[in-house]
Amino acid sequence: MKFPLKFGRSFFLVVSSGFCFLTLYLFLETWPLYKSYFAEEDIFYGNITSVAASRFWNGTNVPIFDKNYFCLNEDRNAVFVLALPLSQREVLGDWFRSWALEGALAPLEIRGKRISKNEWLVTGIEGNDGAMDASVISDFHLRTCLWSFVIDLFCLWITVHTLLRSVRRK
Repeated sequence: MKFPLKFGRSFFLVVSSGFCFLTLYLFLETWPLYKSYFAEEDIFYGNITSVAASRFWNGTNVPIFDKNYFCLNEDRNAVFVLALPLSQREVLGDWFRSWALEGALAPLEIRGKRISKNEWLVTGIEGNDGAMDASVISDFHLRTCLWSFVIDLFCLWITVHTLLRSVRRK
């Protein structure tokens, strides 16, 4: 199949580099999820003392990019990463709002897998106000890994295909 329009070599190089960047960015964003499948689960107890959201992706509801970060017991050397489905994020948001109004945080049991020297990916939270279903979180992580892998392969295929087209152009 031939295109009716003629595209130059520079067009294919720009498209190839754009998809290469997209592939790399998506892989680096999902790397903590991939890494967590080979880590042991640790259990932590304490109160949440600080909460932060990702800057650019906050509120977009893009599953892997819209992450929250928190610390327990004022320990800034241990950061917990929350990559949760929308339903779980809404429950957690209700918890955070109620704790902010009450002023006192309930002690929590946090289950997480180490993804770097001082970061853990949260796989479960239990407290006096309820618990987040660990199976829902693990299903979400698996689904996100599989979808991002498929999207990465597709973007990589487009990258290679357009790069080869640019090389073949005269």
